[in-house]
Amino acid sequence: MQEAASLFLPGQTVSSTYSIVKLGNRYHLISQSSFLGSRIYGWTADQITGPYTNRTPLYNTQPFRQYMGCDLFTYNAMAHPQFTDETGLLVSFNVIPDRSDDNCSVSYCGIACCPPCFFCLHPLYFRNADTYRPKFVRIPLCLLTDFSMTVQATICDGHTYLLPDGSPASQSGDYEVTVPLENGCDSTYFIQLEVLPSSQQTVSATISEGNSYTLPDGDSTSEAGSYPFMYTAANGCDSTLTVSLEVLPQFQQSLDAAICEGESYALPDGNTTSQPGTYTATLTAANGCDSTVTVQLAVNAAPVLTDTLIMPDDGTGNGSILPQWTGGIDPLTFTWSTGAVSPTVEGLMAGEYLLTVTDADGCTFSFTFTIPLSTASTEPAGQPEIRLYPNPARDMLIVEMEAAWLTDASLIIRDITGQPLPLPINRTVKGWQVDLHGCTAGVYQLELRREGALLAVRSFVVY
Repeated sequence: MQEAASLFLPGQTVSSTYSIVKLGNRYHLISQSSFLGSRIYGWTADQITGPYTNRTPLYNTQPFRQYMGCDLFTYNAMAHPQFTDETGLLVSFNVIPDRSDDNCSVSYCGIACCPPCFFCLHPLYFRNADTYRPKFVRIPLCLLTDFSMTVQATICDGHTYLLPDGSPASQSGDYEVTVPLENGCDSTYFIQLEVLPSSQQTVSATISEGNSYTLPDGDSTSEAGSYPFMYTAANGCDSTLTVSLEVLPQFQQSLDAAICEGESYALPDGNTTSQPGTYTATLTAANGCDSTVTVQLAVNAAPVLTDTLIMPDDGTGNGSILPQWTGGIDPLTFTWSTGAVSPTVEGLMAGEYLLTVTDADGCTFSFTFTIPLSTASTEPAGQPEIRLYPNPARDMLIVEMEAAWLTDASLIIRDITGQPLPLPINRTVKGWQVDLHGCTAGVYQLELRREGALLAVRSFVVY
């Protein structure tokens, strides 16, 4: 074994037990100067095969060489590189008692030895805890090489990193720190510090009124506001996610609409209708939310033509049209194809005439009337010739007939249902004057009676 160690250290006396460790780019041979030497040395080389030079004393085992007043030898020094750290290289060695006098006395340190005894290797020494177990020491690395260590470290933004010399660092960068050790060595640390960002993220979200939003923690809410959440990001740092939630309104709109009878109305959903009623449509507003539009639709009914008195033209342009109306949205306005704007027209030639009726909402309705052409009429035999004017009338109706028929003649005015009306009637030389102030617009009948007998019936219009 000693010869094997000498291969690395030619010409030097070394222990047969040795270790080779690599520190940095250099190789170090660790051994004792002799088999039972009291000092541990180190030699260096650029290659594992040597040559090893620059012998450096690393440790003195003398403190371990006394036990119960007896001398002890140290031997079998070994390095353990797998346990190397910034405090040093771990080295172990063993101890045995020394009995090397020539007399080889019967006992040494209370232990009997049998000659010849160069060493007193009594079993009790090996069972003793202080001599049997190996001793461990750490040899400062600076005795072997200039110790330096590169450390890559990370912290989160807002935190502090404690450097080896105890000073704090909170900024990214390279830090060189030299720390003096108790053994007199200096250790140099190169700290590559990276400060990882703590994410601050804001997410904007919107929901429609009446809906709910699921937050990152799984809870749900329907209220507008800011909701912060803490979480651990992929880089291990605490990060904040803030959800800014906006609740968009759902519009509720009501519309009142009216159409004319016979027309169609386009509803908000695209459908059409011509019937009155309440129609509700759900639409998507510009903000993406459902909105409700309610349409209250009214249909303006057309005025109803209940009766029409048409006086024929006898060739002299004396025809007339006297329509009677009910319903419609008052006030009604009338426009005839002749340009007249009254409810009735007279002085018409035989032919067709168009009447446009417009209600208060602007709805228009058209009606067509025809005036026939007739020859001059004569009263049937035994009946008087009667003249009514003006017809249509408003305030006063004049009734005239031949004087021979006036004796014992009387008038009765009836409404369209046949009920007699108590109207003021004044007798004149040629007939009667009927006061119409108590009449509403409409068609009425005039009965001419003589001595209770019905002579004739005529119709007239009050407007």
